[in-house]
Formats: sequence, structure tokens, C-alpha cells
Amino acid sequence: MFKFSNHSGYHIYNLVVTAIFYYAIISRNISAVRSFSPFGVTTSIWTRINNKNVIAQVHTSAVSNIQLAANKSENCEAKTEFRIRKATYGDLGKVSDLIVDSFYTPTPLKRAYLYLSELQRLQSNFPYSDPKHHFFVACTPPSSPRDSEIIVGFVDVDGRPSTMTKAPPRPYLSDLAVDSNFRRRGIAKALIKKCERVAKDIMKSDELYLRVERSNQPGLAMYKGLGYDSITHPVFGVEDTTALHKIIFTKEEHGETSNDNVHIVDYVV
Repeated sequence: MFKFSNHSGYHIYNLVVTAIFYYAIISRNISAVRSFSPFGVTTSIWTRINNKNVIAQVHTSAVSNIQLAANKSENCEAKTEFRIRKATYGDLGKVSDLIVDSFYTPTPLKRAYLYLSELQRLQSNFPYSDPKHHFFVACTPPSSPRDSEIIVGFVDVDGRPSTMTKAPPRPYLSDLAVDSNFRRRGIAKALIKKCERVAKDIMKSDELYLRVERSNQPGLAMYKGLGYDSITHPVFGVEDTTALHKIIFTKEEHGETSNDNVHIVDYVV
């Protein structure tokens, strides 16, 4: 028969508690660990955690948590909710920030100047209730009732006759910008489609134009996928580095207009 002294019994008990603690770490069941703190063995448990094997287990558990969080994040990104609405005058400050971040890489000092310049441009060009000119923003829902929605995209579509001698054809899509944290989620395409509907249904146009920097390969690929074609122009692509693109809306059955071919601008005009 084996006999255990009080000292041996304490060690056996401590080993059992430690084993449970190890299991709690692996299973991330923190409540199981906390339930043993009243017995005065917490200090001993934390001393034993310095064992390399345990540290490796903790590291593995942490990595699993990180991977799990990353997977959840990816799922959230794939299901990002947003809505497109008309921009208000009060949105223009946030839109100016978005444009500067999307189209420039300035120094902090120059950024302040660019922000004010873009803000003044947007304010002086605000469409108000003009049916041939529209500012649209893409917004994500607020995280709580106290928060406001986040502006993550912007676009301008203008069907007014221009007084400039070297102005692009109208209706013209420009200033397409999407927050870098929300790209590749369909926001840019949704903004483009919104401009297409406005050009067709409100402006009663059969076409839409935009300009793209020739070096912007991702943008060119996106527009081509949407049905845009590059066209020649005496100014654009000759006096600057942009390419003028155009989409012609085709009539489908029942007199509806197709959304398959459209163009948009992704740089500041």
C-alpha cells in the first residue's frame, strides 16, 4: 500500500490543477482556470507555465486565434454592406479627404493645401438640385446608433454642357474614389452602375464618358470588363497622359437599357 504525506498530497493536487490549467489553455476555456484561483495554487500554476512545451502550446493557441480572427475578417470583408446615396454639402470635407488619399501621395504640409484646394473645388461645383449633375457617395452602416455612417466611396457624373474649350464629352464620370480599406468589394462598380442609370434614365443619354490614366492598368482592366472602349480624341491622350473611354448603352427587349457597357473616371479632373 502506498502512503502519501501531506507534502506529497499537495504536489499531486498541484499537478492535477496544473494539468487542468494546460487543458484550459489549449481549449481557451479561461473560466476553467479562474475557478481554481480560490485554492491558492494560481502562483504555482503560472510558475509552471514557463515550461517550453506549455509556451509552445500557448503560442499555437494564439496563432489559432489569429487565424480564426483573420478568417472572420475575410468573411466580413466579403459581406461588406454599403449603400449609395446623393452626397450632401456636409459630406464634402470627408470626400475631400478621400480624394486626396486616393489620388495624391503628398507630404503632410502639402496635404493640407491639397485638402483645402479639393474642398473649395467640390464646394464651388456642388450640384444642389441640378438634374444633370450629381455627386454620389458610398457609405457603410454605422457601428452603433450613436455613430454616423462612414463614407468609403465617391463619384461625380456631370451632364451639363461645358464652357471649357478642352472639356471632355458629356455626360462625364469623374473623381471615382474608394477608400483603400474598402477596395475590391464591388463599391467602385456599384458607383459606376449608379452613374450609368442616371445618365440613361435622368439625363436621357445613350452614352457615358470617362478618362483614365494610361498607366493605371488595374483601372483599365476594370473598365474593359465593364464594356468600356478607348476612343481617340484631339486632346486627351495627345496633350496629356489620359485615355478617353466611352460606353454606348444598347437597347434591349421591352425598351430597357442595358447596364453591361459603362465607363467611369478614376482620377481628379
